[in-house]
Amino acid sequence: NTFYKNSYAGEGAAVFCQSVSPEIRTSIFVVADSVRALTAFDSAPILDCNLIYDPSGLETGSLPSPSTLVGDPRFCDPEKGDFRVRDLSPAFQAVCGPLGAFKKPCRSFEVLPDH
Repeated sequence: NTFYKNSYAGEGAAVFCQSVSPEIRTSIFVVADSVRALTAFDSAPILDCNLIYDPSGLETGSLPSPSTLVGDPRFCDPEKGDFRVRDLSPAFQAVCGPLGAFKKPCRSFEVLPDH
């Protein structure tokens, strides 16, 4: 899954768990404006190999699991709806495999032929 700047009035989370314990693996969370990646009540979600990017730095204060990556996922063009990650992205190069909804990357840069 890829969660990109979900928002609403008040505080909240991209994933809200109450009395359930889902397995959340290989997802990307881009959070902003006091929205957290995960909030859980009466539950114990299993989190494994996810990436959280919070430009404000608030979300990364207490990471949900040791395998959580932190940093810019380097999307190809999120403003135009392209949420693939670049081939040199930490989300594509993760030890557990590519993270996010789209597993085929775009190129980080292209070398032009020398004339």
